[in-house]
Amino acid sequence: EKLEDLSPMHIRKGVQAAYMPQMGAVLFAVLQQGLAAEFTPQCKDAWGWVWTWLSKSMALTLAGAGQHSSLVIMSWDMALDNTNEEELGGMVFDTLIRTAPNFKSIFSRPRQVMAMKFIDMIS
Repeated sequence: EKLEDLSPMHIRKGVQAAYMPQMGAVLFAVLQQGLAAEFTPQCKDAWGWVWTWLSKSMALTLAGAGQHSSLVIMSWDMALDNTNEEELGGMVFDTLIRTAPNFKSIFSRPRQVMAMKFIDMIS
């Protein structure tokens, strides 16, 4: 789930699945330097398993997100073209409070501040 959340950011930054081996090499070099003698073969194997899983999962997630990202970006840009940011953020805030009134208590800042935070978050 966390990987899916990170995919749009990685796509915007131009990250590709082909970069994973290089990132893995960097991670292992840092671990070897940082852990020194404590980077045992068992530790290296454990990190290898995690990195293999993570890089394969990220590649699948990037592929899935890439299929939808251009439509999402285009439609969000159209929404921002049709409605100013403050109004659109207010719509997000109002809809959230209307559909989940118990959420209102978690927002200590005024509606207009939260509206802009929602726009920044979604953008």
